[in-house]
This record gives sequence, structure tokens and C-alpha cells, in this order.
Amino acid sequence: MKYLFNMKSKIILIALLVITLAIFPVLTSCGKVKEFADPITENILSGINQRDYSVFAKDFDERLKAELPEENWDSLLAAIDEQFGTYKEGSLKTKGFNTTNNVTTVNYTAEFSGKSSVNVDVTFEKTDNSHLVIGFWLN
Repeated sequence: MKYLFNMKSKIILIALLVITLAIFPVLTSCGKVKEFADPITENILSGINQRDYSVFAKDFDERLKAELPEENWDSLLAAIDEQFGTYKEGSLKTKGFNTTNNVTTVNYTAEFSGKSSVNVDVTFEKTDNSHLVIGFWLN
């Protein structure tokens, strides 16, 4: 009986170790993604609240700046205000992310004054020493 108990304990311990080792890379990866993604995404949303295009587009790549140009800033703000309202600072919560090669898409939810749960999706591309935003969506 004593041998059986020790054997069960060893099996449980090994199973827990295997599960921990399987989950650890995911948790570590999540921390690394949040480390670069969260401040950039907060900055984008803060730029919207501040009505400041340079803050909003600071980390955009050139293609995204061309798709969301400063000339269309006022109409973009009007559409965001009408559909969502004002972003509630600090309400950003990570739902998940997906990384393929050098591209990571992070899915968030955030609170706005006109809607309590807005999906915020941001796609990043890793360059030499930074991450640039190549996609941004609110819905």
C-alpha cells in the first residue's frame, strides 16, 4: 500500500510538471505580447480621447497611416463618437492573441461611454527592435 501511494504521488507530480511545462511558454509569451501591445493600444485609444492624430498614429506603419490619414481624422472621430462614445481609460482587457511569424494580432475588450463592451483588435508587425501597428479595428 505504501509503495502504491508513493507511485501515485510520483505520477501526479510528473503529470503536474508536464502540464506546467506545457503552459509555461504560453504564459511567458502572453506576458511578452502584453509588454509591447498594451502600452501601444492604450496610446492609440488615448490619442482618440485627446483628439490628437499624432498620438493616435504614433506607432502605425506607413501603409496604415495612408489608410487612416490625418485628412480623414475628423470624420473618423465623429464615427467613433457616434458608434462608441469616449474610451474609458484603463478599461482595456486582453481576450487573446495570435502570432504567426512576425505578426501578432491582439484581441481586447474595452469600455466606452456609449457601449460597455467594445472589441478592439490590433495587429502588430515586429520590425528590427520594435513593433508597428499594421491593423486597428473597433467593433
